[in-house]
Amino acid sequence: MKYRWEKIRSAFTGKPVDSRQVAAMSLPKRFALPLFGSDGISSVAYAADEIILMLAVAGNAAIVYAPWVGLAVAVVGLMIVGTYRYNVNQVAAEGDFELVHRRLGSKPAVILGASVLLDFVLTVAVSMSSAATFLVALYPELQDHRSAIAILLIIILTVVSLRGLQLMGKIAHWPLYIFLAILGVTLCIGIIKSWMGVLAKAESANYSVLPENVDSQLIGIAFFFLISRSFSAGAVALSGVSTISNSVRFFRRPKKHNAALTLMIMGTITGVLLVSILYIAQVTGVTMVHDTTQYLLIEGRAPGEFFHQKPALYQIALAIYDGAPLIPQLLVFATVAVLTIASFTAFIGFPLSSSALADRRYLPVQLRSINSVGLYRNGVLLLAVMATCLTLLFGSDIFSLIQLYLVGMFLSMLLTQGSVVSYRIRKLRITLAFTSRRHLIRDLAVSIIGVIVTAAVLITVVVTKFMAGAWLSLLIIATLFGGMMITRKHYDAVIKAAEIPYEDLESADLSSLPSR
Repeated sequence: MKYRWEKIRSAFTGKPVDSRQVAAMSLPKRFALPLFGSDGISSVAYAADEIILMLAVAGNAAIVYAPWVGLAVAVVGLMIVGTYRYNVNQVAAEGDFELVHRRLGSKPAVILGASVLLDFVLTVAVSMSSAATFLVALYPELQDHRSAIAILLIIILTVVSLRGLQLMGKIAHWPLYIFLAILGVTLCIGIIKSWMGVLAKAESANYSVLPENVDSQLIGIAFFFLISRSFSAGAVALSGVSTISNSVRFFRRPKKHNAALTLMIMGTITGVLLVSILYIAQVTGVTMVHDTTQYLLIEGRAPGEFFHQKPALYQIALAIYDGAPLIPQLLVFATVAVLTIASFTAFIGFPLSSSALADRRYLPVQLRSINSVGLYRNGVLLLAVMATCLTLLFGSDIFSLIQLYLVGMFLSMLLTQGSVVSYRIRKLRITLAFTSRRHLIRDLAVSIIGVIVTAAVLITVVVTKFMAGAWLSLLIIATLFGGMMITRKHYDAVIKAAEIPYEDLESADLSSLPSR
């Protein structure tokens, strides 16, 4: 019976693979960027939608601010990426969990661990829900099955992840580069057409948006809060920064240099794409709202509950090519592929992070990778189950899922950068050489700027998104933190109970027994 079960399991997960093969991966930049940078680059597929959705609460006229909000997100993203490049040496040496554990203590490290795990789960849920949304845009008859499509994609990705990572490292670059090629050409054509004044309007340009109790004049506090909310929504485009900094071990030598360069390339590509998409969306008049039954009118009438909005990326592609479907459809399939690769990144990061936590006894030992013949199998399966549960709970609604996404992402980034600042302050106290102190002060100043910018974004996200779902993200992180601390206390109690008191004369006979 046991042999038959192992045969069935191998059919789905493949033959057992030594977990050390993951650490043996050595990828050049052209392969590492698609594998570890797809998380950030693919986010432009839904970050633009979120900015437009947030601005839409003030009516159609507010879309004019979309490119400027995108530019603000891009600038802040480049600032964070620039400061993170100075942190690569520290994070690469220990990993973010070990770094925070050593520099800030166990509790901040556990909070970071909980935030990172939630971030990976939401990466899968958001990316696969977005992929399902793009497929439904092509095939509207599948609208009622959007959640089922997202879950099916998660299952397929889980099976592929269980069967091995080496193959994905070799083929993951194709979806990203095809996506960048199609999208890059499309955006260039769109910008040229807009300058020539021949760019067609999006199919939603004539839709009317009913403002959601927001001052139509957009002045004072109302205007500031609106821009802050839209910035918070677009900040999801900053995802992927910590993924690369924690994956330095998988880069080809010189590892740290290649990781830092890849990080900057990813941030630059993401910023350029986001601003370009929002610019063309504003020119073509793309209109999107979260609740189409209450705030959208088509020819003076509500569209009804079965109406499906096309993503902004698909709408602008149709407008650029004057309704010709071939290239926009290819762009949709390329977007689905790159979103899948972004989720695969989470299937690498989640087992590694959970293994680090389990090594410190904050998670069950079954999640440890040491001496495991499986390729982080338990971590992969746990991630799949959690992502599936969140997808079902929120009905694969990207808008609702993203409200949870941002808190964990920026909280973990803030703790990592804070630990680097703490390390450099301590090192500065014992560094006497003038040249070394000058370099250290420069690095410290850059890290402090990163902490300030990241903290500002986190505060903005929590304040503007608290009632929309940020509170739930904080609750989940707090629950995970409490569970991890309880798990650690349990293992500490077990270890203490299993100790043999050698100083006791009564236990002398026990201590002299053969070890077997």
